[in-house]
Order: sequence, then C-alpha cells, then structure tokens
Amino acid sequence: MSKWALSEGEELADQQFDLWRTLIEDRTGIYLSDERRSLLKASLNSRMREVRSPDYDEYYDRVTKEAFGHQEWLKLLERLTVRETRFFRDPSALDYIKDCAVQWFQSSEQASEPVGAWSVGCSTGEEVYSLAMLLNEVQAENGFNSSFSVLGTDISDEALAKAQAGCYNARRADQVPEAFFSRYFVCNSDDSEYQIHPQIKSRTLFEKLNILELSRTTYNRLSLIYCQNVLIYFRQATRHFILNQLAERLRPAGVLVLGMGEAVGWQNAALQPIVGREVAAFVRRST
Repeated sequence: MSKWALSEGEELADQQFDLWRTLIEDRTGIYLSDERRSLLKASLNSRMREVRSPDYDEYYDRVTKEAFGHQEWLKLLERLTVRETRFFRDPSALDYIKDCAVQWFQSSEQASEPVGAWSVGCSTGEEVYSLAMLLNEVQAENGFNSSFSVLGTDISDEALAKAQAGCYNARRADQVPEAFFSRYFVCNSDDSEYQIHPQIKSRTLFEKLNILELSRTTYNRLSLIYCQNVLIYFRQATRHFILNQLAERLRPAGVLVLGMGEAVGWQNAALQPIVGREVAAFVRRST
C-alpha cells in the first residue's frame, strides 16, 4: 500500500486548518470560515494526491519552504479559487445594466472616450462575454459610435487561459439566449464546441490580478464594475477596503454591481445605492 493511501483518510486537524487558513488569507485575502474546512481539505487532497505528498504538514512545508514552492502554491490556488459561472447568470442585474448603458454611451460620445466595463473575478470568462454581448446590443440598437471594452481579471491562470480562448462546450453554450447565441457564437465542425465571435472577442481583455493589489492597477473612469459573488470569501473589513478601492475607479454615473449581501454595513459618500430594483448596485454621484 502506498504512503499516500495510508494517510488519505487523515482528518485536517484544527491546528493544520488554522495554519493553512492563515497562509491563504495572508496571500490572497480569502478567509475560509469553519464551514469551508471540507472545501480546503478536498482541495489539498486533490493536489497532494498528484504530487504524492504524504500529509498536510509535509505539503505545507513544500509550498512555503522549498525552492519551487511558489509554483506549487499556484497549482493549489487553482483548486481553491476557480468559481462556477455561466452565461447571463443574473438576468435582473443584466436588465439594469442594459438600462444604464444608453446613458453611458451618450456620455462617452460627449467626452470622446470609450465605455469601459470590468468584471472582477471573471473566472472562465462567461461573465465578460455576456457583458460584451449586452453592450454590443445597446450600441447597435441605438446607433452609437462610441466604442466599448470589457476587462476581465482573475487570480487563476488556468481560468484566464480558458477565458482568453473563448471556446465553450455545448452544455455551456446552451445557457445563452437564442437571440445572442445565433449572433455571437461560431460553431466548430462537429458541433461539440462553440467559439465566441471575433466581433465580441475583440472587445475583451483578460489580465491576472490579485484583488488585494488593486492599488497597482490603472483601471479608471469605468462605466461598470461587475463584482458579483467575489467578496463573500473575504472578511468584512477586507470587503470594505476593496469596495472603497473599486468606488474610486468609477466615472460619474458609473455603476458598481455586487452580489446580494456583499455590501452589508458598507457606505461610501461618492456612491448612491440603487433601490427599487432586484439588484445590489451603487451608482457614482456626479459631484
């Protein structure tokens, strides 16, 4: 019997859980509550099985002390951070964004600058392409000349590679409304995968970014920041710090869209919360 098999059923002890939880929060800002112990254990076991690491302590030393520890850390991070996502996931939020987009394009034409949108924690790209399709519809329907772009950022190299490829299997493509699918997807030869149309792909950009390092970004005067179901992984103080950083990057009338419950206890004098809509959103005041 292999050494791995002897220790595979080993529980993640409290001391080990705290050690890993502290490392993850220090490096990414992500806080794993006690309820997420099983997620951490499954992620650790998955990677430890691949590298034949016999126990949690040995693998911790491998990640933090060995010469190639950083590369191993990145591999583990892939398992901890890739989120499930899909095209047009939140129709209420997208309906609100479409209503706002006309004003964004009008302002951009007056200022001779493009409409900029940013998907924070974009995972494998479905969110970015959904926003790009939506903005393209608004632009075409209203005859706007102003251009637009959608930036997607994530901490996962693997997720970003899939996003940049813009190729999705039939199951993923089935999530797209028919009107959008027929215009913005190109089928491959055997109907098993679908490519995002070059017209939409050319409007997108993907970059790697740790959300704790927002201060090093140059993204500013954005019409939309879409940050849904990202902040749930952070402590409240960290959430509020991130939200204030994001607020600074909006242009007047720009909108910050969050997941429900992600901004509890947070206020920013520059932003006005949206009421009367089924969306957690804030709009940047004009003054």
